[in-house]
Amino acid sequence: MGTLIAISFALFCIVMVAATLLGLPGMWMMLLGGVALKFFDDGVFGWWTLGIAGAIVLAAEIAEFGSSAVGAKAGGASRKAMGAAVVGGIIGAIVGTFVIPLPVVGTIVGSAIGAGIAASAVELRSQDFEGPELRRRAARVGAAAAAGRFVAVLVKGVLALVLAIQLSVAAFL
Repeated sequence: MGTLIAISFALFCIVMVAATLLGLPGMWMMLLGGVALKFFDDGVFGWWTLGIAGAIVLAAEIAEFGSSAVGAKAGGASRKAMGAAVVGGIIGAIVGTFVIPLPVVGTIVGSAIGAGIAASAVELRSQDFEGPELRRRAARVGAAAAAGRFVAVLVKGVLALVLAIQLSVAAFL
């Protein structure tokens, strides 16, 4: 019975990695699944395994939420533009999922574009600069926010894969 549980959980983890790339809480579902298995079948996971898994999930969330803002800041953004990059990334991911009909690609591209557009739009409303200088600054901020968001999605995807491997291997041991 233990092998069947391990195989089923490994397949579940693969599906949750794909869900993570779509912007869904796949990593949280893997962690929740691991905790559930701990309580229903105490021999599957130890607390150390689940603690490490929790740390991976938290690291991925921190990387994802802060990345657009960090990217925008690297491009010289104001605080408002940094916040807009985070919100724009979330909205862009949702819109991109439906507008670009390629699984995962639409979400990733939409997220990056949304972060860039939102940061640029807020930066264009800045009173600090005007004319061509303002447009160049807004473009630089938007590009940096988009790049930060794109990197974040990739980092979160890699961490989701690491989490899936960690929990799947632990399920078989």
